Formats: sequence, structure tokens, C-alpha cells
Amino acid sequence: MADNLPPPEETARLLKSTAISKVRLYGVDAGLIRALAGSNISVAVGVANGDIPSLAADPAAASRWLAANVLPFVPATAISAVAVGNEVLESGDASLAAALLPAMQNLRAAAAGGAAAGVRFSTVNTMGVMAQSDPPSTGAFHPDITPQLQGILSFLSKTGAPFMINPYPWFAYQSDPRPDTLAFCLFQPNAGRVD
Repeated sequence: MADNLPPPEETARLLKSTAISKVRLYGVDAGLIRALAGSNISVAVGVANGDIPSLAADPAAASRWLAANVLPFVPATAISAVAVGNEVLESGDASLAAALLPAMQNLRAAAAGGAAAGVRFSTVNTMGVMAQSDPPSTGAFHPDITPQLQGILSFLSKTGAPFMINPYPWFAYQSDPRPDTLAFCLFQPNAGRVD
């Protein structure tokens, strides 16, 4: 969302020079995806929230989306996942949330048996899907979204797709502003958390 981004080839060169092995794109950047071809960097591409209703309603729309946004790049670029929407369950839009799982199912069905058969389909959530997460052994999903999340989790389990979140370390620190929490959130040396 910036107007001063480096060209795709420069971005790919920078990524290749690091230990980064996975990249998530919030959309489909054809130039960057092509520039990452032949690298050992796994790419997750995103489906815009606005595309979810049509992908859920029409399997042919899912096939067209896949043909335009994934198939031209595989296998040269390792597209490992498609993130269907971003923070949909927390968006407050009940109809969009209801369309999420059918969109994921239609995209996966469109990929079955073809060049994109190894691509996993998931969605990205905030930590807001969790009613409690610390310590991990007491983790529980928020009851307001549990019914929708159950279907999604079942789909992810059956297909071997990852459960994806956008972690926001600032919110973790804001809710627990101890110095060791800040170090934990910034991946700095810390005592860790005992569960």
C-alpha cells in the first residue's frame, strides 16, 4: 500500500539474500511471484475479502481465480498456500464470514488433481479468535465465532492446511506491559514462559 516500494526483482534479491524461507503476500503480485521463481522461498498469496462471495457462490469463479492467480506461476514459484481473506471472522460482516468456508472449499476443489494440487487453502485470523491463549494449555477459541471456526478447523485438518494468524506483538505487550513481555514480543532474549 505504498508508493515507494522497490521493484519486484530488487525485493526478490533482498529476500534471497536473507534466511527468509516463507513470504506472505496480501494479494497476488505477479512481478514478485515471478521474481521468486526458482528460489527456495515459499509464497502464500492472498484472496481479497471482496472476492470471497463470488468464489463461495460459483465454483467456476474459483477455477477462474486459480487459473489467473496461481496456475501461471507454479511450479516455477513455490506457492504453498492461498490465504482466503484476511481477518474475515473478526470483520463484523456475518455474510462474508458465512461465505469464507465455501470459498475455501471451492478453491481447493478447483486445484485438485492439477498443477496446484499441493497448494493449501486457509484463511488468516487475528488473535481475537482466542478467548484465552496464555498459557497455551488453557487456550480456548472465542465462543462468538466457535460455530464458524469449527467448520474451518475441520477443513484445515482434513486438507493438511495451516491455521494462520496475524500476530500483533504490540497488543500482547499492551495487555501485559512487563519488561519480559516486551522482550518476548520482540524476539529478544528472555526467560520464556512456563506453562
